[in-house]
Amino acid sequence: MIGFALRWWRNDLRNMTLQDAARAIHRDLSYLARWERAERPIPESVISELDALYGANGRLVRLSAALVDLDRYRGTVEPRSSTQREDEDMERRTLMQVIPMLGIHTAVSPEVINRVFGAADKSLGPISHDPDEWDWIVFERWHYYTTNRPGAAVPMLATDLLQVTDLLGKTETAVVRDGLTRIAAQLASLLACDLADVGQVQSAVRAFATARRFADASSDQALATWIRAGEALHSLWFGRPIAVVDRLARDAVDIANGKPSPGLMNAHCAHALVGAMQGNREMVRTALVKANEIWERRPQAVDGATDPATWTWARGPLGTQGYAHALLGEATAVHELEAAYERHSRIGYNGGARSVRLMQALHMVQNRDLEGLTLAVQVGEEMSFSAQRRTIAAKILDALPPKAKTSEPAHRLRELAASTRPAPPPAA
Repeated sequence: MIGFALRWWRNDLRNMTLQDAARAIHRDLSYLARWERAERPIPESVISELDALYGANGRLVRLSAALVDLDRYRGTVEPRSSTQREDEDMERRTLMQVIPMLGIHTAVSPEVINRVFGAADKSLGPISHDPDEWDWIVFERWHYYTTNRPGAAVPMLATDLLQVTDLLGKTETAVVRDGLTRIAAQLASLLACDLADVGQVQSAVRAFATARRFADASSDQALATWIRAGEALHSLWFGRPIAVVDRLARDAVDIANGKPSPGLMNAHCAHALVGAMQGNREMVRTALVKANEIWERRPQAVDGATDPATWTWARGPLGTQGYAHALLGEATAVHELEAAYERHSRIGYNGGARSVRLMQALHMVQNRDLEGLTLAVQVGEEMSFSAQRRTIAAKILDALPPKAKTSEPAHRLRELAASTRPAPPPAA
């Protein structure tokens, strides 16, 4: 395992060749290759030298020591029965299977990466059971998801979800279990969104179902509402049937039971978009009135964002309102989308701001302003297409006049929308 870790740090994180590394530590290239393939024992002095070379800050040294201890005491641990172990690990094995399905490739298998970090974590002490600490991790993941390319957050979210489900299996305190269950629901929901954004629809649907189960198992009614409403909105973008979207939104409204929350606002936003896609102006009007009424009653302190729910409060229903009216050809969409873009940019919601730009491009093309096509291509060059942005791009292309559909910018937009570019790994 230490060989895999050394290769991962060298190749994936530091982008160094074997020749570069061997030359830097004054070792024979063939020896370094064998050490990475675990064909020869690695001297502790070499691990220290490579740790310094790769800037691992002692992580590789601690991992090596932890692996030695694990091997030394492996025979002292009483094994559990295979049935008990399989029952406890079934959900974690399912989650582990998500990563290889992504089309986001790494030089080291996901299982090895998980074992490497697991051993490193053990050497540093137990992972925190504190739900408050995990709340901040969820917020960081949400921020990363909303400000980076599609797929960038998937490996981190999958690893976090594995850790939380492992902690749930070891936690008996009711309050802590409830808090960790709430964390797991949010992580699974974010994972579902990012999976959908890179075209892994079936995996996304499964992850959303897992998020719902975790949310329902918690005592957080507002979270259960938010999870379903978020699934309804995202399902619109990756092509699930309108009937499914409508059912999820209605379930969210029923769970909320009239209590204002960001999830209830999102549920009405989903109904507004369903109405717009069906050309039902009255449905759009009614849903937007309800969404805006809830938003006007939001706690004023959440104009900033500290978790996914307050992020929903912070962005509000402005983008949905502008897009629904753009689909219906309403002139008010111009000002509504400009206000949404300004707000999204102000709170740092970069992905949402880019999506609003595409909505503006759609409204321009619908009004025979082909500068909208230029704007759409510009947005696509700046940021990869998520499920939402692919859907809007398809509508832009459909709305083009016949001659413009064969133009070079139209071909370029098709290329951008069709490509799901894997995100680069986050910096160490």
